[in-house]
Amino acid sequence: MKLIRMRILLTALLNWTNARAALFSVTNTNDCGAGSAHLIPSRRRSMLLTERRSVIQKLLVFLTCVAVVGCQSVNVKDVRSESSARETLAAAEKIYVRPFTMDNTVIKGDLGGSKKEGRLQQWPQDIAQLVVADLTPYKPCEVIGPDVKPDKGVVLEGNFDTIDGGSGAARFWVGMGAGESILRVTCRMHEASKPDVTLYEFQARGGSKAEGGLLGAMDTMDKNVQNAAHHIAKFVKTELGVETK
Repeated sequence: MKLIRMRILLTALLNWTNARAALFSVTNTNDCGAGSAHLIPSRRRSMLLTERRSVIQKLLVFLTCVAVVGCQSVNVKDVRSESSARETLAAAEKIYVRPFTMDNTVIKGDLGGSKKEGRLQQWPQDIAQLVVADLTPYKPCEVIGPDVKPDKGVVLEGNFDTIDGGSGAARFWVGMGAGESILRVTCRMHEASKPDVTLYEFQARGGSKAEGGLLGAMDTMDKNVQNAAHHIAKFVKTELGVETK
């Protein structure tokens, strides 16, 4: 069932429960008075309706939280590696990360209107800096410019293949996959001294999944970029042996 339909049904059920609870509310609290034989069933009905109302309210709170926060997920897939890649990576004195490129990038969907161009220019730098921040505690790491050619170490480069903002309205009002935002990034790692020999090549792919919630289009894709950076760094840390899969 669609998220919005579920919320409407639960709201209607809550309203009915409130009405029934009011109908069976107990006004005579004297168990020994006249009419006490009808009092206990009324109390039981009222208690049951109150418990049901509490459960429905909790479900509505949960569904609202899902709608507001949404769900973003990015995974690393299609990994190809050279036979000695792990040994080379472990022996490297430093990892250099270039700002990601946007060569032949598919750009579409809701990306924030007037703010779109600014964020498209910022995301390549953001993702590189986030990867470096995640890796630095485990290995010396630095963001370098596209024309910088270090003599030693390992270089990580990436390209945005797809940036699809999807539809924020569809994610909120329909849910369950409608209007999903999608991010696909291809990464490549090589020795600084051997730029033509690929150590690793892999993709980070994912998006907003079932819900985008009340988050704006830019916030949703910002979160996708952050998640992509985190999973790219996690893959490198796994290959370094400092983090498990």
